[in-house]
Amino acid sequence: MTSPVIVLDLRRGTAELAGRDGLRAAVQERLREAGRPEPADGHYRFLLVDTPAGLDLRHAVYERVIAYGKRTSVLALAVGELTPPAERAARAETWDPLAGPVETWDTWGTGAGDGDAWGTPADEGHAPSRPTHQGPRLTRPAALRGESCGLLWAGDLRAARTAGDPDVTPDDPRALSVLVDVLCGLFDDVLGKLAGLADSAAVPAVRFLEHDLSPAARDRAWTDALHRLAGDAEHPFPGGRLDVGDLLAAGAADVRMVPGGRLEGSRASCARALAALDRARRGGAAAGALGEAAEALERHRALIVETLRHEEPPAGEVEVAPATVTLDELGRALRDSTEQLLDQGAPLRAVAARLVVLGEEVVPATGTEVAADADRLCPPDRVHRLGPHHPFTVRPNLPLAVLAGAFAGLVPLAAALVLAALWAGLRHLRAGLLASAAFLPGAAAGLLAARALTPPAWTPVPALACGLLAAWHLARRARRAARDAWWRDSGADDAARILTALDTLLAEGAHRRWWAAGLRRDLADLARATAGTLRAAADTARECAGIPRPRQGAYDSLGEGLRLVPPEPADASADTDVPRWLGREAGEGGPELVDTLRDDLDAAVRTALRWTPGRGRADVRALFDAARRHLNRHGIVAPSPHRPGSPRPATEALLGIPAHDLDDDGAVPVELVTPEQSALLSKDPGHTARISFAPHTARRPAWAADQPVLFPGRYSGTLRLLPLRRGVVHTVRRTAADPEDAW
Repeated sequence: MTSPVIVLDLRRGTAELAGRDGLRAAVQERLREAGRPEPADGHYRFLLVDTPAGLDLRHAVYERVIAYGKRTSVLALAVGELTPPAERAARAETWDPLAGPVETWDTWGTGAGDGDAWGTPADEGHAPSRPTHQGPRLTRPAALRGESCGLLWAGDLRAARTAGDPDVTPDDPRALSVLVDVLCGLFDDVLGKLAGLADSAAVPAVRFLEHDLSPAARDRAWTDALHRLAGDAEHPFPGGRLDVGDLLAAGAADVRMVPGGRLEGSRASCARALAALDRARRGGAAAGALGEAAEALERHRALIVETLRHEEPPAGEVEVAPATVTLDELGRALRDSTEQLLDQGAPLRAVAARLVVLGEEVVPATGTEVAADADRLCPPDRVHRLGPHHPFTVRPNLPLAVLAGAFAGLVPLAAALVLAALWAGLRHLRAGLLASAAFLPGAAAGLLAARALTPPAWTPVPALACGLLAAWHLARRARRAARDAWWRDSGADDAARILTALDTLLAEGAHRRWWAAGLRRDLADLARATAGTLRAAADTARECAGIPRPRQGAYDSLGEGLRLVPPEPADASADTDVPRWLGREAGEGGPELVDTLRDDLDAAVRTALRWTPGRGRADVRALFDAARRHLNRHGIVAPSPHRPGSPRPATEALLGIPAHDLDDDGAVPVELVTPEQSALLSKDPGHTARISFAPHTARRPAWAADQPVLFPGRYSGTLRLLPLRRGVVHTVRRTAADPEDAW
């Protein structure tokens, strides 16, 4: 990223630049206002605004600026009238600027010399040496002759058509601010062109066109963007849950019961009771084992809840692994998660609400909250339901009992034997009676069938076997179904799951209560502070929507030199009083205007978060005011100072009108000098330099000829650099202390 141009206005004195510390403080202040860091490559770019007389008064300041940093580029802009040297004032009074400069040949030695067509004849006997300009001079410090230095002189910023016009003013704030904006955007190009001119000095000739919004469209877009940024509390933004990834995820490895402790012993007792219950189920004596398991689980749950109520892990009971995450990692995860929501276009209120929820989730749990978690994961009633008091109900399969009776009835005296076997298998009075009630009709049917059909002699053996088999199968199924129903109704099958839930309760409770407690408190505070900043930004955005725009300064945007021009009322009627070399085109807004402005405001809020979460309304209001001043001062086409590297939509998408090319009009650039001062310019057209530029949002085909320089702002046009006549630029080196500064 190119380093910003630091604008220093030297016309009102250089007290703040006294000494190296003063200059360093001024540079840091400009960079801080711009929200930009120190250049990583040590390359500083300065635009120094001064008067022609000031160039000769502040040599030490220029030398100090040029020596600042590892590498420095300096462009000096002298604004105002030139004055002839004091020692030649008498001769300058007779100088006629419209007739051309008066030059003489300096003489040295002896001998005759010829006169100069532009000056007076040399004394006889002196050889001609070099022409000396007798009119006004532009005196510059010798330091500005160095590499990566250049000098521009604007004698009349408004470039009035007629000398003596009452509108002629060499120091017009609005014209100067536009010229400085353009020079900041074309800084490297201007220095490159000046390097090819004599003395690296020139007078600018300009023709600019401003692409911007109409005042009504600007106010409307500003209000809509602020409302969209703040959001509506009644209509939350639909989106994913804000979290910090797996950094605070619970894990069983983080919590361990100390061997030999009460918790470890209680857990072992529960495991033994459950193993005995499982054996009793297979043996048919589960009632007593279930009671013992229920008592063990209840004691273990009470011990876990008691342990988790401690502020710190009890010694000899629980060990919690140290946190491997750092607060910086948590802060970065929180920032990334927050910015992901903002990147999705989430309103500030919605993101703030999510941050509050996150803060409540990550803060260490209190004893009351852990008890509530215990009731949620393993309610007391769940343990109390375990017990042998549930009835053991056996329900025989009546059709199977009828079948057993039918087989038994085929064999004389076999019915009593099968019925006895059936009662022995069921071992339950009610079930035995029900089975007998179904068995007897079946036996009677079998007896009648045997008498009626006269079965073969071998029939009794298989009939008795089938009857006994049916009785055994009936009793087995009825007992198994009764045992499963009792196991299920008594909650015995839930005992193992209860122990697993208690293990989870201990692990999660200890994790939430003790693991990384200090870091999580800090993260919760950070989340709440960030939410407070976002809420303050949302409230401030609503306050800013629709209010009069703030007072603006000349360069209160990109930070490239503030306080160059005193602030002026935003509603000044003189907004239409522009120099004749500046044209204006105003649009009513394109389809991407509000979204772009909303993203600019979002970037300003993120700047507040980067400073430190917890900034109040005053801090956010200052950022919004600066954003509004930037919009008023530089337009929507210029990139936001809070996201200078982000691409902007096309000019037509922002303004609703395409970027106009001044070259199509054939307009001639206006020289920023009076008619009298124009006599000091070189008349050789081959020595001029020209820069055509267009807004960086203008989309011109790559194959188009004469590609303009892309300007990071709302201006397009032409800047010509006109060199001065030989002898007008006078370079001096001052050895005495400067009147306004001391080295």
